[in-house]
Amino acid sequence: MDPDGSTAAAGGSIGPTVDLVRGAVSATLAPARGGRLARLTVAGRDVVAPMDGWGPDPRIWPKTGAYPLVPYSNRIRDGLLRFRDRSYRLTPHPDAAPSTLHGTGHLRPWATEAAREGAASLVLRHEPDEHWPWAFEARQDFTLTGDGIAVDIALRNTGTEAFPAGIGWHPFVPAGPDATVTVDAGTAWVLDASGLPTGASGPAPAGPSPASAHLSVWRRARLAEPDGWTVTLTADPNFLHFIVWRPPGGRYACLEPVSHLADGFNLAALGLAAPEAAGLVVLEPGATLRGTVTLAAGPAER
Repeated sequence: MDPDGSTAAAGGSIGPTVDLVRGAVSATLAPARGGRLARLTVAGRDVVAPMDGWGPDPRIWPKTGAYPLVPYSNRIRDGLLRFRDRSYRLTPHPDAAPSTLHGTGHLRPWATEAAREGAASLVLRHEPDEHWPWAFEARQDFTLTGDGIAVDIALRNTGTEAFPAGIGWHPFVPAGPDATVTVDAGTAWVLDASGLPTGASGPAPAGPSPASAHLSVWRRARLAEPDGWTVTLTADPNFLHFIVWRPPGGRYACLEPVSHLADGFNLAALGLAAPEAAGLVVLEPGATLRGTVTLAAGPAER
């Protein structure tokens, strides 16, 4: 393990790792690869799709592991951010052009601040650039539990101006073709042809989630396999929103607790969604937005 975890990983490699163990739970972190959780197993079974390598373009990440979403989640439509009567042009992501995708934290090396047997802390310090025009510090505190992992994510404004802020976590959970995903959400958002919310919403339907859903007012999400294996996500109320994405023919489900609606900053600025419903948080200088996600797994439903 590199002492500070900040050395950029070589092409194809996940770079230096931090390994954690507690009883039947083990985890591997890849700080240099966007502060990712590269592997998590409970009783020898993968809870996130294991990340073993990387392609030549660091912006085209493998659909494995779990990564932080800071300082926002999902897309900012057309790379144009509207905030306090100003517009900011952000660099688009090649997988979402002309929009941006999932903030900057997942593409930057993080520093390992502390690591011990069952816990570790990673830190990222960002200076204003073309991807995000405000300074911030992000922190992830990982703690193994008896049946999984808890991740505390914090975003602190280290600059002199306020900015719209979001946090989230993006795990890729192995999912067989007959696995079901249920989320006890109260609200479902209407999506347009590009898969982004329009600002309209309604009651979330009961039963298994569709393959693509933007939900809010939730407490628990579960992925259940026919053999009884169950993966459960919970989060504190700062993660108001939840995104489900299961690609056609995929072998994973993206189960994403997030603090704000996708493109929610713009929807609020344009009056298409109420700021509170969109999860808009304005982070003043020195202020911190934080929340904790827990991922648990086991052979019986929880």
